[in-house]
Formats: sequence, C-alpha cells, structure tokens
Amino acid sequence: MREPEALERIAYELAMDNAEEGVCYLETRFAPQLNISEKLDMEGVLESVNRGFARAQKEIARWPQVKKGEMPEFEYGIIGCAMRKFAKNFSPYFRDLLTVCNYMPQDGAFATASLELARALVDIRDRRGIPIVSFDLAGEEYGYPAETHRAAYQYALKNFMCRTVHAGEAFGPASIFQAIPDLYAARIGHGLHLFPENLAPGN
Repeated sequence: MREPEALERIAYELAMDNAEEGVCYLETRFAPQLNISEKLDMEGVLESVNRGFARAQKEIARWPQVKKGEMPEFEYGIIGCAMRKFAKNFSPYFRDLLTVCNYMPQDGAFATASLELARALVDIRDRRGIPIVSFDLAGEEYGYPAETHRAAYQYALKNFMCRTVHAGEAFGPASIFQAIPDLYAARIGHGLHLFPENLAPGN
C-alpha cells in the first residue's frame, strides 16, 4: 500500500462496499506514516486516499435512490493514526526517522513521530481541504503509555482537531483512563475492558 494508485483504489472500493451495505457516513482510520515510501510522501498518501473516497462519493451521488432522496448522500472522513511503537522494518519513513534519532530514547522517537503526524494532518487538512476529521493513536498498549504522545494530542487540541484513542483492548481500564486526562480523548476505540474484570454486574 505504498503506491498512489493502490491507495486510491482501496479507498474507492472501501467506500463503494460500505455504501452498498447502506452506510452513508464512513470514517476510516489508518497510519499514513506506514504508507510513506521513496515515491510517496505524507501529502501524497492522504491525497491518494481522498481521491478514492471523492470518486466514490461522486458515483454514489448519481445512484437513483440518492437522487430520489431515498438514501442520504455519502460522506466520509479520514482519521490519521499515530503508532504507540514502531521499528525500522515498519516502513521506510520509520526507518529513516529512527536512523536520524539514533541517540534518542525510544519513547522520544515515538513522541517525535506522533507530533510530526499531528502537524502534518492539521496542515494538510487546512491547506488542501482534505476532510481529516481526527487524530488517533493505535498499536500495542502494554508498555507503551499514552502520556508519551501528549504533545501531539495537545497540538491536535489547539488546532481544533478531534481526538480518538484506541485503548482498553490489551491493557484494561488503566489504558482508557490514561487516554482521557493525558490525551484529551473525545472518543475511545475498542474500550473492551472499561471496567475491571472483578467488578460485579450491576455495581
């Protein structure tokens, strides 16, 4: 998924598949830093995905049921995910970043990547008009705390970008709690373990 044509096709087919199932508003989340390559920069990744969604949106607008008002028009948003952790083999982008940050503590490199992504998403949203609707955090929770990414989330908050955090899947309620005061989360993804396992039903 490091070719513009492939990213556009994936977004287009995702939108069309969802619309055919009756979905009228779709927010898709992915980590654009994983898609960056020697031939594709951050802006190119997001533009390719947006082109696919926009093409599907135009086609869906011509559907008879949409024209007749029997089905709402299709709308979409893009959520950019930072990674709680990464290694050089994750993508050329992360390889280059870790090479440059060779003497930085590992969590410092993770924080740097998150902040750079937040800056990119805000800039591309505002300058290019791409409907980037939220900043997210994905990846392994245990051992990779939310507070590492606080600066990125502060930047998103100050620039009026919504904030989602995937938490509570592998690290329990503590991960969800970290996401709210540390990252100003407006929405929690997964959140499977909102309550401790020993909490009795009804309490």
